[in-house]
Formats: sequence, structure tokens, C-alpha cells
Amino acid sequence: MVGPVLHYLIGNREGLFVDACLGTAGHALHILESLSPGGRLIGIDRDPTAVALARERLHPHHKRVTIVQSDFRRLAETLAELGEMTISGILFDLGLSSTQLDDPARGFSYTADGPLDMRADRAQELTAEKIVNEYSTERLTEIFFKYGEERRSREAAAGIVEYRSKKRITTTGELADLLRPALAARHYYRSLARIWMALRITVNSELTALTTGLAAAVSALEVGGRVVVLAYHSLEDRIVKTSFREWSRRCGCSPALGRCTCGANPLIKVLTPRPVTASAEEIADNPRARPARLRAAEKKKPGRVSPFHREMQGEG
Repeated sequence: MVGPVLHYLIGNREGLFVDACLGTAGHALHILESLSPGGRLIGIDRDPTAVALARERLHPHHKRVTIVQSDFRRLAETLAELGEMTISGILFDLGLSSTQLDDPARGFSYTADGPLDMRADRAQELTAEKIVNEYSTERLTEIFFKYGEERRSREAAAGIVEYRSKKRITTTGELADLLRPALAARHYYRSLARIWMALRITVNSELTALTTGLAAAVSALEVGGRVVVLAYHSLEDRIVKTSFREWSRRCGCSPALGRCTCGANPLIKVLTPRPVTASAEEIADNPRARPARLRAAEKKKPGRVSPFHREMQGEG
């Protein structure tokens, strides 16, 4: 969805932009090519492998690019460390990169056997293996239902706990096989996708990171600056939609009642009343773009916002 991303993201071609989910720098390269020579980019990613690949790919633009290995929930700290106060635009592409999905050693795919890892940053301690082998039936059920929206969450959790009482679960293939009796045969692979997503979200605290990073991004935008988010599942999209709605909410108090009591302080204007989706051509070129939902907003006046949708914070 390069076209829609650039359309909504770039207003001031001379500005400072942030790619908060740098990956292998696909979007970053297009952003740099769309900016004037005075435009600059900061790229952020947790994954050291992605950072190394991005550095190589963006080397021709190295004088205009700063790449940081970090979590975008530390966006405010990262900008401060770089001596930057405001930004002209920021992109969150929340999907996994192809290098992560296609490498069995990362554990992100249920179609190839590999270690139960799923860490974006391998320096952290929590892994999917630890979760499936050490969390209680109740906690696993909650994770699969809350973050994967899987109907057979309880059955899946019970199957895992029963299996691990005899043998520790160490690989993605082993987990996928043991879950087969617990999941509806018609929806087996769809359910596996939901469970893998729930585990990945929990391992990497993705929803907490999104609520924190999104608020930091809007707070750092200059007036007229824009934030663009590409979400790939309903939980992410719901956080973005709800946050944008709250931060753009106008006062609903009656003037006849005097001072405002609702606390509305609209700092942004939502540019996408409905999410933008990939075209048929884009999906044909990249099937992984099918679930993408793009939402964008523009900063209308100075000010900071606080993270919203806090009930989603509880992974890990």
C-alpha cells in the first residue's frame, strides 16, 4: 500500500519523518525518494536483523537517514536522545516483515517447523516456549481469547497443558500438531493463525507498545504533521480507531450550561473516516496486504495526548 501511505503521510517534503516499524526498509525507501533533498528520516525497529538489512538497503541515502534499534514505545526517549523535538510525519506498519515470517528459526509461522520463539528482539527473555510451557490453563485461555479471538481457546489451552505434563513443547510443528484435536477441523489453520497471533502479541507486548507509541507519535507531531498506521488485525485497528476518535473528539457540552465539562480537546483531524484497504492489484502483487487497514490523522494544534484504550495493556 505504498501509494496510500505516501498520499496520507507526506505533507511537508522538507520535514523530518519517522518509520516506526522499519523492517527491511521497503516503505522507508519510498518515503526518502518522495522527499526533497532536505527531507530526513529516522528508522526504528526492535529486530537487529531487520536493522542490519535496512542499513544496507538505505546506504545510498545514509546522509539523510538515522537508524535506531529500539522499540517504538520509546519514541519520545529516542527523539530526545537524537536531539529532535518535533516531527513532520510518522508511519507505523504493524505487520511482520517477510524476513521474519519466512525464517523458521524465528517461530512466527505455523507452516514451517522451528523453535517456539516469536521474539522481535531476541535479547528479551520471554518466548513463546516459556508461555506455552509455564502459563496456567486460565492464562492461556485468556491470551488465546483476548488476543487471538479464538472460540476454542479453552480447548486449545487444555490440550497444551495436558501434552506438556508429559513432554516440554519446544517447536512450532509440535505445537501445531498437538492442537489439531482441540480445534475445529474446518477452521484448523485459521485457528492456528489466531493462536500464533495471540502468542506473538503476548511475547512482544505489541498492544501496549502500540497504545504508548501512538500517543508519543501524536504528541511529537508538529502542527500539520501526520500519523499513518497500517494495522493487520482487528485488535490493532480498534486501538488506532478508538485513539484517533478520542483525540479528535469535539466538545459536546451545551453553551447554555457554561464551561465545558466533557474534557474534549481535539488535537487531531482524522483523515480516513473509514480505513483504506489494499486494491486488487496490490493484493495480487502481495497477498499479505489483504488484511491491511490504513488510518491517518493530522495534528491541528500544539499539545500532547495520553495513551488511550488501556484495557488492552496486559500482555507478557
